Amino acid sequence: MIDHDGIYNPNDFNDRVLLGFKGTWSHTELHGMRLRLQGAKLNKAKKGLLRCTPPTGYIYDGEGQLVFDPDESVVAAIGLVKEAVSGTGNSLQGDAIFCHP
Repeated sequence: MIDHDGIYNPNDFNDRVLLGFKGTWSHTELHGMRLRLQGAKLNKAKKGLLRCTPPTGYIYDGEGQLVFDPDESVVAAIGLVKEAVSGTGNSLQGDAIFCHP
């Protein structure tokens, strides 16, 4: 195996130990990055600045408010799904399946 630090032979005990350590360290760095990114996301949420991808049928308008999608094809597709669900006698009827907290 070759990386920017050198050439390693997986059959050599010392090289295997070093490769194992490098793998563990890499995993530790990824964990730390994930924690920092999650912390930044929570910080934005606390400030009210976090914007996620809105659910199907909604978009953000120019002022950043969540509104129904004005695209008629999207509205028609959602209407078809609502009809299909309400025709099955499913307990989720009407707009209940489209509500997202």
